[in-house]
Amino acid sequence: AHTDVTDGVGVARHSLNHAAARALKQSARRNAGLAHHEFLPAFESAGRGIAADHGDGHNWLYLNLPMEELKPMAIASLKDSCQMYFSCDVGKYLDRQTGFLDLNNYEYGNLFGTTFGMNKKQRIQSFDSGSTHAMTLMAVDQDEQGKPVKWKVENSWGKASGAAGYLIMTDEWFDEYMFRVVVNRKYCTPEALELLKKKPVKLPAWDPMFMGEE
Repeated sequence: AHTDVTDGVGVARHSLNHAAARALKQSARRNAGLAHHEFLPAFESAGRGIAADHGDGHNWLYLNLPMEELKPMAIASLKDSCQMYFSCDVGKYLDRQTGFLDLNNYEYGNLFGTTFGMNKKQRIQSFDSGSTHAMTLMAVDQDEQGKPVKWKVENSWGKASGAAGYLIMTDEWFDEYMFRVVVNRKYCTPEALELLKKKPVKLPAWDPMFMGEE
């Protein structure tokens, strides 16, 4: 997975007045987006249909980091009671009735008599997986060693969906299908903040990073 640090906020499908746009820009200066691409060290998104000169927003800046560096920043935010923007490939291995996201929910291999051997990078490259839905990352369950076991998000599909509107994902599922979180910069490591100073790579609009979200 990768960590993306937002220096600007991409505003899609909305028209904002100047006051709202300024508020979003100020928020972006405080926040750091954490995402996953697996190809690039640091990159600036082409902006989800937002042109570079769009008056309502900026291109998003993501810092691409391995998952073992991303998770501690998210956990630090949650321990400080600061919930986060979060996006993932929510439809994969989702039990909609229980709201549980687990790689062991369904035995697709036994059903179809085959194996599914692609790793996360290959699934992204082939457009089999990507960031499809945004939610609020709000809690983490850790073991005695402080390692995450499960994560909890608040969804937007209503109380009739999942566990009264919430979803629980195993840490293994989080590794495979989490793509972006946005944290306050105060939770970022000095090394991550230093990486932000490097010149980003601008991705084309057709990059898998820009799959449509619900």
